[in-house]
Amino acid sequence: MDANDHLKQQLVSSHSQDPGFGTGLSYMVQREPYDAYVLSKASQGDWFKNLFKHEVEWPLQLQLDTGATVTPAIPKLHEPAHKEIHDKLSMNHVVGAGLTDGECIERIWARHNTLGNSMKGMGPGARHDTLDDHFGFWNWLK
Repeated sequence: MDANDHLKQQLVSSHSQDPGFGTGLSYMVQREPYDAYVLSKASQGDWFKNLFKHEVEWPLQLQLDTGATVTPAIPKLHEPAHKEIHDKLSMNHVVGAGLTDGECIERIWARHNTLGNSMKGMGPGARHDTLDDHFGFWNWLK
Protein backbone atom coordinates (compact mmCIF):
# COMPACT_ATOMS: atom_id res chain seq x y z
CA MET A 1 0.00 0.00 0.00
CA ASP A 2 3.06 2.25 -0.04
CA ALA A 3 2.04 3.59 -3.45
CA ASN A 4 -1.34 4.87 -2.28
CA ASP A 5 -1.13 7.80 0.14
CA HIS A 6 -4.83 7.50 0.99
CA LEU A 7 -4.27 4.04 2.46
CA LYS A 8 -1.40 4.89 4.81
CA GLN A 9 -1.66 3.02 8.08
CA GLN A 10 -1.04 4.11 11.65
CA LEU A 11 1.08 1.84 13.82
CA VAL A 12 -1.72 0.43 15.97
CA SER A 13 -0.85 -3.27 16.11
CA SER A 14 1.49 -5.92 14.72
CA HIS A 15 1.27 -8.88 12.39
CA SER A 16 1.66 -11.29 15.31
CA GLN A 17 -1.23 -9.69 17.25
CA ASP A 18 -3.48 -9.21 14.19
CA PRO A 19 -2.46 -11.75 11.53
CA GLY A 20 -5.56 -11.69 9.29
CA PHE A 21 -7.73 -14.60 8.18
CA GLY A 22 -6.55 -15.37 4.68
CA THR A 23 -3.32 -13.49 4.26
CA GLY A 24 -1.92 -14.22 0.80
CA LEU A 25 -4.87 -16.36 -0.29
CA SER A 26 -6.88 -13.74 -2.17
CA TYR A 27 -5.97 -10.39 -3.71
CA MET A 28 -3.17 -9.42 -1.36
CA VAL A 29 0.14 -11.29 -1.41
CA GLN A 30 1.78 -12.86 1.63
CA ARG A 31 3.58 -10.30 3.77
CA GLU A 32 7.03 -11.90 3.99
CA PRO A 33 7.71 -12.23 0.23
CA TYR A 34 6.27 -8.74 -0.31
CA ASP A 35 8.51 -7.24 2.39
CA ALA A 36 11.53 -8.96 0.84
CA TYR A 37 10.56 -7.56 -2.57
CA VAL A 38 10.08 -4.02 -1.26
CA LEU A 39 13.46 -4.08 0.48
CA SER A 40 15.09 -5.33 -2.69
CA LYS A 41 13.37 -2.69 -4.80
CA ALA A 42 14.26 0.10 -2.38
CA SER A 43 17.95 -0.78 -2.61
CA GLN A 44 18.00 -0.65 -6.41
CA GLY A 45 18.28 3.08 -7.03
CA ASP A 46 17.82 3.14 -10.79
CA TRP A 47 15.39 0.23 -10.62
CA PHE A 48 15.08 -0.80 -14.25
CA LYS A 49 18.78 -0.63 -15.01
CA ASN A 50 19.44 -2.97 -12.07
CA LEU A 51 16.26 -5.07 -12.41
CA PHE A 52 17.87 -8.33 -13.49
CA LYS A 53 20.78 -7.95 -11.09
CA HIS A 54 18.45 -7.66 -8.09
CA GLU A 55 15.80 -10.06 -9.29
CA VAL A 56 17.80 -13.04 -8.00
CA GLU A 57 17.30 -11.66 -4.46
CA TRP A 58 13.49 -11.66 -4.83
CA PRO A 59 11.27 -14.46 -3.55
CA LEU A 60 11.04 -17.23 -6.16
CA GLN A 61 7.38 -16.60 -7.00
CA LEU A 62 8.18 -12.97 -7.91
CA GLN A 63 11.11 -13.74 -10.21
CA LEU A 64 10.67 -13.43 -13.97
CA ASP A 65 10.56 -16.46 -16.22
CA THR A 66 13.85 -17.28 -17.92
CA GLY A 67 14.06 -15.43 -21.22
CA ALA A 68 11.28 -12.98 -20.33
CA THR A 69 11.34 -9.72 -22.22
CA VAL A 70 10.75 -6.63 -20.11
CA THR A 71 10.10 -3.24 -21.72
CA PRO A 72 10.21 -0.12 -19.56
CA ALA A 73 7.32 2.27 -20.16
CA ILE A 74 5.66 5.15 -18.39
CA PRO A 75 1.88 4.88 -17.84
CA LYS A 76 0.14 7.66 -19.77
CA LEU A 77 -1.21 9.56 -16.77
CA HIS A 78 2.34 9.84 -15.42
CA GLU A 79 3.93 11.02 -18.68
CA PRO A 80 3.77 14.77 -17.89
CA ALA A 81 5.95 14.21 -14.82
CA HIS A 82 8.61 12.52 -16.99
CA LYS A 83 8.92 15.05 -19.83
CA GLU A 84 12.65 14.52 -20.31
CA ILE A 85 12.26 10.79 -21.11
CA HIS A 86 8.66 10.69 -22.32
CA ASP A 87 9.53 10.17 -25.98
CA LYS A 88 11.77 7.18 -25.11
CA LEU A 89 9.43 5.46 -22.64
CA SER A 90 5.96 6.28 -23.95
CA MET A 91 3.43 3.43 -24.00
CA ASN A 92 2.68 4.58 -27.55
CA HIS A 93 5.99 3.07 -28.69
CA VAL A 94 5.70 -0.31 -26.97
CA VAL A 95 5.11 -3.02 -29.55
CA GLY A 96 1.96 -4.97 -28.67
CA ALA A 97 0.68 -2.46 -26.13
CA GLY A 98 -2.03 -1.17 -28.46
CA LEU A 99 -4.03 1.56 -26.75
CA THR A 100 -3.07 0.36 -23.27
CA ASP A 101 -2.65 3.30 -20.94
CA GLY A 102 -0.94 1.34 -18.13
CA GLU A 103 -3.13 2.96 -15.48
CA CYS A 104 -5.26 -0.02 -14.41
CA ILE A 105 -3.86 -0.07 -10.89
CA GLU A 106 -4.66 3.63 -10.52
CA ARG A 107 -8.33 2.99 -11.36
CA ILE A 108 -8.47 0.26 -8.72
CA TRP A 109 -6.88 2.50 -6.08
CA ALA A 110 -9.08 5.48 -6.93
CA ARG A 111 -12.16 3.41 -6.19
CA HIS A 112 -10.75 2.34 -2.83
CA ASN A 113 -9.30 5.64 -1.58
CA THR A 114 -12.43 6.19 0.51
CA LEU A 115 -11.38 3.26 2.71
CA GLY A 116 -8.43 5.26 3.98
CA ASN A 117 -10.04 6.97 6.96
CA SER A 118 -11.71 3.84 8.28
CA MET A 119 -8.59 1.69 7.83
CA LYS A 120 -6.02 3.99 9.46
CA GLY A 121 -6.84 2.65 12.90
CA MET A 122 -6.95 -1.03 11.88
CA GLY A 123 -4.27 -3.55 12.64
CA PRO A 124 -2.48 -5.15 9.70
CA GLY A 125 -4.65 -8.28 9.58
CA ALA A 126 -7.98 -6.44 9.69
CA ARG A 127 -6.67 -4.00 7.10
CA HIS A 128 -5.54 -6.82 4.85
CA ASP A 129 -8.88 -8.63 5.16
CA THR A 130 -10.82 -5.42 4.46
CA LEU A 131 -8.83 -4.75 1.30
CA ASP A 132 -9.32 -8.35 0.14
CA ASP A 133 -13.08 -8.00 0.69
CA HIS A 134 -13.30 -4.71 -1.20
CA PHE A 135 -11.07 -5.90 -4.06
CA GLY A 136 -13.22 -9.03 -4.34
CA PHE A 137 -16.40 -6.96 -4.54
CA TRP A 138 -14.81 -4.58 -7.07
CA ASN A 139 -13.79 -7.58 -9.19
CA TRP A 140 -17.29 -9.08 -8.91
CA LEU A 141 -18.81 -5.80 -10.16
CA LYS A 142 -16.75 -6.05 -13.34
